[in-house]
Amino acid sequence: MKKFTSRLTPSTASRQSSCPLVSKTPSPSLFPTSKVSSAGPTNLPRFEKPNHLILELIKSEDDEVLFAIAEELGKIFFLINDKTIFLNLLEQLARQDETVVRDQAAKSLTTISENLSDAEIQNVFAPLVIKLAQGEWFTGRVSSTHLFFPCYSKSGPQKEKLRKKFIELCNEDTPMIRRACASKLGLFATQLDKQHVL
Repeated sequence: MKKFTSRLTPSTASRQSSCPLVSKTPSPSLFPTSKVSSAGPTNLPRFEKPNHLILELIKSEDDEVLFAIAEELGKIFFLINDKTIFLNLLEQLARQDETVVRDQAAKSLTTISENLSDAEIQNVFAPLVIKLAQGEWFTGRVSSTHLFFPCYSKSGPQKEKLRKKFIELCNEDTPMIRRACASKLGLFATQLDKQHVL
């Protein structure tokens, strides 16, 4: 796995240090984590609509910062009542060219999916997985292979769509996508009913 150490330029480091998501000393006005235990997520209105700011960072920042954003979104989502609020941002990160950024976005998406209700999986998360799997660029399709297993058991009426889409990915012309499917096939199969495996 590639590590982000030597590629940080002074300008990148400067931007990173000023970014509340990736700075070692986050802005307390945006991330009042020290008050979380007493205040609770219902009393953190500043968290409710951070997407515009973060989306601008995703559009303009380097891979090192994108990796850090993907990692942090998987940690701070629990502070917000709406656990789906960061999914669209992580979807964007899951489409990035840099492999480690995509992988970290998939990890954070998996973490969030484990905390979603059946309805949220069926109405928001599963459609996101299918959307990634149908993406024009291979990057989103590769990322989607990580997400079938964590959401399938709660997907209800979306299960058939997920199965069909995974099979389509397994038959892709792009070797990278087929390899990604092969690496997840055994895990995904553990969620399937017997008639869908044989």
